[in-house]
Amino acid sequence: MFTREQELFDYVYPLVKQIHNIPDNAKIKRKTYIRGFEVDAYIEWKRFYPNLKYYRNYSLILELKISDIDKLLEQLLARKHLALWCYGVLDLSVNDIITYTLNHHDKMCKVARAGIGLISMCNIDNKPTPIVLLRSKKRSNTLIEIIQKTLEVEG
Repeated sequence: MFTREQELFDYVYPLVKQIHNIPDNAKIKRKTYIRGFEVDAYIEWKRFYPNLKYYRNYSLILELKISDIDKLLEQLLARKHLALWCYGVLDLSVNDIITYTLNHHDKMCKVARAGIGLISMCNIDNKPTPIVLLRSKKRSNTLIEIIQKTLEVEG
């Protein structure tokens, strides 16, 4: 369906934005480096909590692959600590991913336990449609990680 990984972003981002209630003014960095790791898309935003008079920083990573699921899983496991949420996006059918899962359940268990999300692209009514197979779980940051990430992203 797709020939370039970056084409996947335009179809997947609206879904991820809706799931995580990402505001329109979120900063989106494509093909960027975070703490020495190249990521396909790094999204960060702030949310104000008026009752606490406090801003909270949020971040999400999208790794995009056409078909190389082994490489995607390897990258996701290595980069999951860089953001609160982490998703891998594959231009493979749900059937292909389930077949892979049955044949490589140990790798997929690591991904699921790590709280990493997976999104598959399906062709519905001749239109590419993202399907969330596994939703990313929020990873809590320690205070030192938050400070390091702020310094590295701004710097």
